[in-house]
Amino acid sequence: MPGQYQFCFFKHTGGPLPLIQPGDFTPFGTANNSLHAPASVYNQIINSVLYNKKGDAIFTSALTGTGSTFPVSETVVGFNGKGIIVGGRGKFKHAIGEFDYSGYFSLANPNDAEYNADGRLDY
Repeated sequence: MPGQYQFCFFKHTGGPLPLIQPGDFTPFGTANNSLHAPASVYNQIINSVLYNKKGDAIFTSALTGTGSTFPVSETVVGFNGKGIIVGGRGKFKHAIGEFDYSGYFSLANPNDAEYNADGRLDY
């Protein structure tokens, strides 16, 4: 169907918060300004921005009260929840949708983490 996509994000790796150093997020200010990403849309806080090289972007917001964290082991924390797509920029300016997300992160190994999302995007 034109303008409708099923999507599934691939696994990401990253570090837990204790390994963040001063200045690590400095480049994000520039990216945020260039994408004109708002802090909120329709009273929903924008938690993440997915974008391509053309500057098209999708704004997502986690739904309050749907997420949870839980121990997987002594050093691994799992998480899950639901989110919505509340617009975007470029070809995704009027995007809407919803998704479920899940993943985990390791407290002991900064390179052991995963984030998955699966949902629907209409634009």
